[in-house]
Amino acid sequence: MGEDFFVKIKSFLKQYSREKVHINAQNREGESVLHLVMKQGNAEVVSQLIRSGCDLELMDNAGNTPLHDLVEKAAEVEDVQKYVAVKIENN
Repeated sequence: MGEDFFVKIKSFLKQYSREKVHINAQNREGESVLHLVMKQGNAEVVSQLIRSGCDLELMDNAGNTPLHDLVEKAAEVEDVQKYVAVKIENN
């Protein structure tokens, strides 16, 4: 997943804001758009998704939440803290 992936996500967010697309829709593996972006570690897009109402506790078919995916991807604990801080400020 490269830059094109993030362009598609940003387009999805624009469509969501106009049409109220289901922000927590899941694919066959049970992954939401937030799961997929967390695996890539793009902080800007993750923040936008969380602010748009993506569920950080939504589980995929393997029982993993987007935060599980982030922890697998995160190189440093600080990355995890940054994403959790966005969630806390939005509650």
